[in-house]
Amino acid sequence: MRQNSDFILKIALWNFVILQCLYGEANNLIITGMKNFKNIGLALFVALSFASCKQETKEVAPEETKKEVVSEADLAKMQTASFTIDGMTCAMGCAKTIENKLAEQEGVGQAVVDFDTKIATVKFDAEKQSLESLTKTIEAVAGGDSYKVTESKKM
Repeated sequence: MRQNSDFILKIALWNFVILQCLYGEANNLIITGMKNFKNIGLALFVALSFASCKQETKEVAPEETKKEVVSEADLAKMQTASFTIDGMTCAMGCAKTIENKLAEQEGVGQAVVDFDTKIATVKFDAEKQSLESLTKTIEAVAGGDSYKVTESKKM
């Protein structure tokens, strides 16, 4: 933050110097420049302080991050379903968010969302999840207004 504000102050001073030279007030440049430099610097500091980005970090309790690790044998026993999803506009935001939300669900062993084909492929335990519950999970992502499952089928 300090380096950015120093850089901005230098740019402001150079802009001021150029304007002073253009308007023919080069005599008073140094005296006026120092006074205005302090005022400009103070104004920029205050503006940057209020406009700077806040980086909020959310601390997650250790029990929230625990997810059962599913073995290859367990994955083989799980059912697979595919869901065609409308409303995705980007791979990193939309597809990854849906994929993570599905993977968080109890009984889901694996979830992969392909942005290009608009298809989510999910391996799940049929005793804990169903096509309907997984569809509701997908459609509830981002407040429930963004994504719509147009087709779902077991494979």
